[in-house]
Amino acid sequence: MPFIGTPVVTQITDALVRITGVSLAADDTGTIGLFGSTATPNVTLPKAFTPKPYTYQGHTLSIADVVDVTVYIGSQTGRPSGSLSIAKTGTTDETFVITIGTPLFDEAGNADLEIYVRYHE
Repeated sequence: MPFIGTPVVTQITDALVRITGVSLAADDTGTIGLFGSTATPNVTLPKAFTPKPYTYQGHTLSIADVVDVTVYIGSQTGRPSGSLSIAKTGTTDETFVITIGTPLFDEAGNADLEIYVRYHE
């Protein structure tokens, strides 16, 4: 099952988005994608949020390299027995996906999340 709830996506700056209004049950995952994603994410980021690969000191940095994800647990039921997992996959605007999971939460767990997605260039 994907994120539970209705996501509230707020673009704070050109390079920072906050997502609230969602939670995850135990041992579940939710996905976040860029605008125009063909990966059918659970939450789509605003069109104005446009991280791009770039080269720094001769090294090419992919979208996954330039995007940073921070997740805070606002409130919860149950007893989470571990931390969230965060994975970034895909190399283009269309295929890039952030996957947040609760692999170590107990079966009664349900965490309200505050998610920040930012990029640097």
